[in-house]
Amino acid sequence: MAAEDSSPTAVVIDRTARIVRAGPLQELSDDPIDRYSHHFIHVIERHLDAFERPVTALDLAAGTGMPSLSLLPKLPEGSRIIALSEDRAELKLFHEQVPRALAQSIYPRKEKRDHLPFAQGVFDVAWAALTREQFPTARLFFGPALRVLRKDAALLLATPLRPTFAELVTAIGPSLVGHEDDPAFAAMVAAPPELLAAPSWAAELSRCGAVAVEVTEDSIETQLSPPLSRQPLFTRHLLPVWLGGNAALQEQALCLLDLTVREPIRALIHIGCIRGRRGPDPIPSAA
Repeated sequence: MAAEDSSPTAVVIDRTARIVRAGPLQELSDDPIDRYSHHFIHVIERHLDAFERPVTALDLAAGTGMPSLSLLPKLPEGSRIIALSEDRAELKLFHEQVPRALAQSIYPRKEKRDHLPFAQGVFDVAWAALTREQFPTARLFFGPALRVLRKDAALLLATPLRPTFAELVTAIGPSLVGHEDDPAFAAMVAAPPELLAAPSWAAELSRCGAVAVEVTEDSIETQLSPPLSRQPLFTRHLLPVWLGGNAALQEQALCLLDLTVREPIRALIHIGCIRGRRGPDPIPSAA
């Protein structure tokens, strides 16, 4: 398999929300969620350290297994990944997807990320591909994750950024003229404080004890065709991050958008990679 170029490349999501990219991504299934999620994994891959010996890695957002299964081949032979999920259904699917040959390399576990049951300094790297998670829940594991890293080991986060949703408001806005009194309209244009730009993610990682914090940004061009309620990329990933976990509000927003959006919308999904390292100082348990 040819190595993928480490430099950012143009990515397009077509009207079926499928990512198109040269290289290994094309070997994935055509499932739109798989391909969208893999771009976040690719962002993490580009910022991994170059390890010369087997490592022990921590996947903090393993989901159904894609981050761990995709990144294990990028680590030295003999490496292990402890892959965490708090969702029993996802964890069951993850267990089913791990090939027998990898049973001694990938260990799916159900653990709470804000109370990690590991000793300090046992992991060489940790990552989280946060495709559908808002900042208030993600920030809770920054301190615990840094504590279990070895000194100078990296914690990498890939997350959609606040400008993504400004792009969506701009793209959808003309279709919503005349519906300004709808509660869903107000929620979508309110710019919730939970949606952060990359520097704010970096500042919180620093506050929790990370050193040498770096930020890079990437983007994916999207075209989503109506009705948006039938676009899994929008309903399962973008909308929950945009409006939070309020299922009723999400349903109201989808009803409004299905009523008003008649043409494909185009926008950029802005993805941040925030990388920080475990410093020499102890990380307090309440970081």
